[in-house]
Amino acid sequence: MPQYTLDQVTTRLADLRQSGERRPVEVCQLGRWFFLEYTGHSSGHGLFGGRGGLVSAQPSYWLITEQVFTAALDVRDWEFANTLLTTLRKQFVRSDRVDVLAGLLLEAQGQYKDADLIYNKILADNETNIFASKRKIAVAKAQGRMGDATAQLNKYLGNQANDHEAWLELCELYIHQNMLEQAAFCVEEVIMLQPRNHIYNQKYAEIQYTLTNYDIALKYFCRAIELCTDYLRGLYGIKLCLAHLRSSGSSNTTLDQLDLLATERITEIYSLATKKADAKSAESTKQLGTIAHEWLQALSG
Repeated sequence: MPQYTLDQVTTRLADLRQSGERRPVEVCQLGRWFFLEYTGHSSGHGLFGGRGGLVSAQPSYWLITEQVFTAALDVRDWEFANTLLTTLRKQFVRSDRVDVLAGLLLEAQGQYKDADLIYNKILADNETNIFASKRKIAVAKAQGRMGDATAQLNKYLGNQANDHEAWLELCELYIHQNMLEQAAFCVEEVIMLQPRNHIYNQKYAEIQYTLTNYDIALKYFCRAIELCTDYLRGLYGIKLCLAHLRSSGSSNTTLDQLDLLATERITEIYSLATKKADAKSAESTKQLGTIAHEWLQALSG
């Protein structure tokens, strides 16, 4: 096993927790070293037989234990995960958070029914428990019960309306069920919470485009470009909307000018990309630009 210092291990694990980056193999490796070298009898557990260089009363110890537990699930190391869960249960005898971790272990092993029972018990005592609510939704999705997942997510958002990630998840569930009007409503809520995110404006535009509401879609494609001027996907969206509006007889000077501006901007982006590309990728970038130019001409014609 590689040799580290305590400071190296704890700093690296803290950095990964802060960034949210999942590196389960690395985390498990660091975790094994951490527990073998710095825990053991002196920490009051004696599960890993280490030299006992760190006192488990320190808050970071339990954060690391939970972090390594999650990584063990990712790499399907059930024995290690169970050992860590036992450690947590000994320290936190009655803890909803530890109960949720037990549910996660069952989920990872495909025991969805048993995991759901744990979450139901948590919610029976505290119906506002966010983690248990989200895990119940995840279980329903894993079992293919999209209707149940949708209902549960709607219930959750009734209490947590500011959770934009939950609105996005509900949007995807509605799209999966071809309920695009409802999906559009979800993204409207997201835009209210995150108005300056061009990706969400783009998503709303694409849903409206699919619903053939081209005038609304055009407005939000333009908003996406306003927020991110080099956003090719938004520029192509503008071109597609304009093509449909023209075919329906809605063409006017403003739309014609917008079409020209979008075409020029797309061409400019490909031209700049070709100049910046190295010799190896310059040719393929140039070819993409040529194809894009031909497509733009055909669309404008």
